[in-house]
Amino acid sequence: MKKSIISGVLALTVFFGVSQTIATPVAHAQNISIQQLIQLFISLGIIPSDKVAMVEAAFGMTNTTGTTSTTVSPTTTTSSTTQTTTNNNIGSFTANPISGSVPLQVTFSTSGKYNAWETFNYGDGTNISMGTPFSLNDMSCNAGGPIYTVCRGTHTYSAPGTYTATLYDSQGNQLGAVTVTVTTTQTTVGGLNATSPGTIVESVHPGDQRSTLITFGLQAINSPITIQRVQVDIGSSGDFYTKYFKNLYLTDQNGNVLAQISLNSNTVTLGSAGGNLSSGPSTEYYVTFTGFDYMIPKDNATHLFNVVGDLYGSIDLSNAPSIGASVSVSIDSQSIRGVDNIGVDQYAPLKAISNTVFVTP
Repeated sequence: MKKSIISGVLALTVFFGVSQTIATPVAHAQNISIQQLIQLFISLGIIPSDKVAMVEAAFGMTNTTGTTSTTVSPTTTTSSTTQTTTNNNIGSFTANPISGSVPLQVTFSTSGKYNAWETFNYGDGTNISMGTPFSLNDMSCNAGGPIYTVCRGTHTYSAPGTYTATLYDSQGNQLGAVTVTVTTTQTTVGGLNATSPGTIVESVHPGDQRSTLITFGLQAINSPITIQRVQVDIGSSGDFYTKYFKNLYLTDQNGNVLAQISLNSNTVTLGSAGGNLSSGPSTEYYVTFTGFDYMIPKDNATHLFNVVGDLYGSIDLSNAPSIGASVSVSIDSQSIRGVDNIGVDQYAPLKAISNTVFVTP
């Protein structure tokens, strides 16, 4: 085989004046056929299209109707860990592994004509482009000749999702059947941490709107957490909603209202003291904020939330102490529920967070 390749190169050199800078490396590419050499020289403009039949005849080859390439349907094979696409333009394109938990490192490799493809898109917003031959940024390439080469590199996907890695030619056209899908799945169970920024000593007055009753901070651990429920203990006296406050709101740290409740006998429930972990006689009144989804990113930051309320315009405080009527509000143990990235419920706080405000004339 190698002898015929060398002979073909020498003959083509004589016929068309091919320089040794092209002929010599091609002669050492042992996996290249005479037909592929002819096609290469045609693509480089060395062999005129009207001389193809003459060249093929010179090498004892059957005329192939003068075409310079053969269309081959792409073939894709997939196993539990790899996916490989092959066609006549690029040779092969492989990804391994094609699934796993984040962060997922995937090894990509190509084997074929280095000048057939120009840009590699990982599918997550990252692109790399071919530089000088056999130099592809974060992919290393080993030459098997001036036409064929093997490139290999790794890329890490850092977020869950399905990604399509694609090869493009120099004109931005997607090469045939060179797409592989990498699925990354979050498998780490998340966590939710609740903290108190400290006691808020505040006096509120009849008619006040959106007065802060309690503030708490939430931090997502290992995974983003979507908050879906906050239960608030408003004390052991029904005076809270029959005498002092008519509306409660749950807001984020920017003052955006996530949920609101008009206080009445249908929205206030009587339960055991201590929240969800406790059992016993029903002595505490609760309200529960639901119907919202607030995502806390896994950014190691504490995100603050407030429970605020509207007071009635007229409040009888004739029997209240001089400092005002005290109202206690708390977030009991496990009264906040969120869902992590794989659908597991997470609860907070571990210990109750509480605050007291005073209603004064």
